[in-house]
Amino acid sequence: MRPPSPPYYKYGAQYTKDLIMDELIQVDNGSLRGAWADMVAGFADWSAFYTLTFSDKDRNHAVSRDESLFLWRRLVQSLNRRLFGNSYTRIVGHSYFSYALAFEYQSRGAIHMHALVDNVTDWEYINTLWRSMAGIAKIKPVHDKDKVAKYLCKYVTKGGDVLLYRAVKGYKQPAFKPMWYLEATEKLKAHSAE
Repeated sequence: MRPPSPPYYKYGAQYTKDLIMDELIQVDNGSLRGAWADMVAGFADWSAFYTLTFSDKDRNHAVSRDESLFLWRRLVQSLNRRLFGNSYTRIVGHSYFSYALAFEYQSRGAIHMHALVDNVTDWEYINTLWRSMAGIAKIKPVHDKDKVAKYLCKYVTKGGDVLLYRAVKGYKQPAFKPMWYLEATEKLKAHSAE
């Protein structure tokens, strides 16, 4: 059984243009990108930046936005199950971490995604799982929230969109905390203290 769709906050160029035209306000792309970046930077306390690509090796078609979103949701489900078990939706809902997900459309027609995540995740597991499902995953810690938010939001002004999901805070901690979770939590605390 598929879990219910999460309460996404969808923001994109068309949505923004519709608002601007309704209010008859003229805004240039630079200030629009800055406004989106400010909103995304303040949405959560981001800790990791993901770049998720798609391999052409096993595909005879270009990956669509819907297909890439489906694969993202499968990744999120797998991360939640790995930490909280099969009944994770009763504990955390859609996900134990908040995220901002942007779709980048390249000139050759290919798509890849960028995501900001606000909680610890198993980076080795993500790399292994994403390679088996789709392509290559590159994950880096976030050192400058504003800089990565600006990078993520530049695609809004290029016809892309950003999906935001805010995790429910105050959920019950996992009964069993794997070693990667404990190590990542300590690194995150040390990074936050700097």
